[in-house]
Amino acid sequence: MALALTFVFSGFVKAVDPLGFQYKLQDYLAAVTDKYNDGLVHDWGTLLAAIFVSAVEFQIGICLLFAIQRRITTKAALLFMAVMTVLTVWIYFADPVSDCGCFGDALKLTNGETLLKNIVLLAMTVVVVRSPLLMPRLISRYNQWIVTNFSTLFIICVSLFCLYELPIFDFRPYHVGANIPQGMQIPEGAKQPEFSTTLIYEKDGQKKEFTMENLPDSTWTFIDSETTQISKGYEPPIHDFNIILQGQDITDEVLTNKDYSFLLIAPHLETADASQFGKINTIARYADRSGYRFSKEEEEFLLLHGIFMFL
Repeated sequence: MALALTFVFSGFVKAVDPLGFQYKLQDYLAAVTDKYNDGLVHDWGTLLAAIFVSAVEFQIGICLLFAIQRRITTKAALLFMAVMTVLTVWIYFADPVSDCGCFGDALKLTNGETLLKNIVLLAMTVVVVRSPLLMPRLISRYNQWIVTNFSTLFIICVSLFCLYELPIFDFRPYHVGANIPQGMQIPEGAKQPEFSTTLIYEKDGQKKEFTMENLPDSTWTFIDSETTQISKGYEPPIHDFNIILQGQDITDEVLTNKDYSFLLIAPHLETADASQFGKINTIARYADRSGYRFSKEEEEFLLLHGIFMFL
């Protein structure tokens, strides 16, 4: 039961945020190859992979929960967990990402916690594989296709809906209604990151390392210094939010604006539809008539290049 529910939960929380899981897959690709780029083909490929993986994981969980096709399902779960465990071993030692994304933004685990979790789940899967027929059926064999087809259709529709709208369960720190400036603040008295600085000096052709508390005398010549972080400090829930326009950071300008800010973004300029420019100009005229900030220079640049942002 615990194994099945973990699969269901993990697949569902990734399915409700397919773009978030796609970004995590792109982080993995960027870590394993320097040839990866954010081109259109890669974007579509990682997006389809994100939807597929979350759907497969959710479907395995449903089949385990209802004991559907027990032999095939348990072997599929074992294969899935074996691949994920090998992946998390690499993540633990190579540390390419800080969070594996196993549970999306709903539950963040360290790389060590992720590895331990997968080892436990892999052991549970091995036990289930050895005796699949001991799993009690909750529905008859003749009605299993109903659950299988419905769950597959359900999870794919959830991903597509959340892709074109918003996540129905938004676990992100910058969800709708969140106070972004407040989420970016560091509370007073919060733990600060700690750093260690090593100073390298040279004397008579010999190089030696010193600390700030143990500096050499004036006969030594300073060569270089190295600073490493020895412990992390408090990290606010929103720490990587910024808005860049034409190379300028306008994050504070937008967040402190008490009027409305209109942002229209085209993620893929290659597929921008010029027939929509009329609607875009209507929005621009509305913002201008309503007294909302709108830059003529920004309008010309944005309309020409297919990225639209109205303040």
